[in-house]
Amino acid sequence: MAAATDIANQALERIGVKSTDHAATAEDAAKAQQVLTNLHEVFVARDYVDFELASTPAWAVGPMVAELAWRLKTDFELPGDKVAKLQIEQQEARSELLAMTATRYNGEPVKADYF
Repeated sequence: MAAATDIANQALERIGVKSTDHAATAEDAAKAQQVLTNLHEVFVARDYVDFELASTPAWAVGPMVAELAWRLKTDFELPGDKVAKLQIEQQEARSELLAMTATRYNGEPVKADYF
């Protein structure tokens, strides 16, 4: 399980704001945390995820990092090729999140009400 700060730090590293030699500013870290909190709330509301942000399961860390990095891209000046790479990673991450939380079809008939 990962904490929200771990996800925020990994996203800042992915976009190049933070590295082993260069720490993120307190403002950048706070912005990443706020965007992550908002992102998680949207995902919970849309039933994309069903976990608490403070205890993100290991399988969801990578996708959440990719989603957060994509959301943070507009706050930093990034080259076009970096933005394109982040977009591809975000699309793959969204698919993975949806696949992991989707209800699998078990072959049983489904009752539907039509109006």
